[in-house]
Amino acid sequence: VILCPSPPRIEPMSVTVRISINGLDFSEPSPMNFTYKKSCDSGYFCGPSASSSANPSPNGTNVNYRTSLNFTLCEPGYFQPRSGQSQCLPCPISYFCPDFGLSKPVICAAGYVCDDIG
Repeated sequence: VILCPSPPRIEPMSVTVRISINGLDFSEPSPMNFTYKKSCDSGYFCGPSASSSANPSPNGTNVNYRTSLNFTLCEPGYFQPRSGQSQCLPCPISYFCPDFGLSKPVICAAGYVCDDIG
């Protein structure tokens, strides 16, 4: 298995992948071509090849760009209980969201006041 980071993309493009280890070229007889998709639906991220299917963002995350190759964790102060969403929700009053990637807010402890949204 070979893992390679994929470059960020703004528009559809193809890249040629050649594999070499210690100067030996393992891409023969021909290098592999990967084609990036144009875009995915809002809340979904696209795989690196044209045959890859769109994946919904998991709970606690969002995908806010139609050309994203991955999801983004909700920031502290925000949460997302559903998958396939394009935005995270601000924490409601009486709750707080102290960590990245929360799928549900944490209820404010007894004796404390959580009166700010987010």
